[in-house]
Amino acid sequence: NVTTSYSQALASTPTGDINIIAINVSPQANLTDPGIPTIDGTAVDATPGNTAGGWTTIGTAWDSGSPGPRLTVVYRVRQAGDPSSVTIAWANVGNYATVVEAFQAGTFDTSTPVEQGAIQNQAASSTSFPLPSMTTTVRGSALYFASNRTSGTWTMPGTTINTASNPSTANIATAYDTATNAHTEAPTATFSAAPSAGNTALAALTACGGAAPPATGVPGAVPQC
Repeated sequence: NVTTSYSQALASTPTGDINIIAINVSPQANLTDPGIPTIDGTAVDATPGNTAGGWTTIGTAWDSGSPGPRLTVVYRVRQAGDPSSVTIAWANVGNYATVVEAFQAGTFDTSTPVEQGAIQNQAASSTSFPLPSMTTTVRGSALYFASNRTSGTWTMPGTTINTASNPSTANIATAYDTATNAHTEAPTATFSAAPSAGNTALAALTACGGAAPPATGVPGAVPQC
């Protein structure tokens, strides 16, 4: 839908669960940044690891193509009284595709939920999208994100959790890998349709004693661990 805001249901509502939102906005006007989004009226902080309005940034990146989509990934550990949905908005009208994933309380380290996070854009049109490289220092589950501005099917590293598509304008997929000890990786996502530009992100959810698959997702359910 061409808009500047929408209401997004969260993937999990129990206190202590972590929700991770990946937002892909493709502007209607060429060479126009749709803008760093706001969540419930507070702008997402552009710096990875910083928190604004209770949401911590994994990354935000704009691909200055024609049109140029922006991928933004944030997370929040739910607190008592948090709403079950949020309003996401941006400055310049565009189409969006969003996925939300969640991990249950007790499956991740609440003191440092995300140990690593990185994001990058790929301005050259392609069907192969390298994700940022990552070197973890503790046991954790890798989280993968890939987005672009056209229709097609993603083949993701790990196990795909969710995909969302706004036909011909915005597309996004997320995946995860089971918890492993400290390691380095530099995975690649591939796309089935015509070459396009896009953005990718990679993060590591700090595990709490073992593998931590998502509790649930929007849309669709994922088995609990």
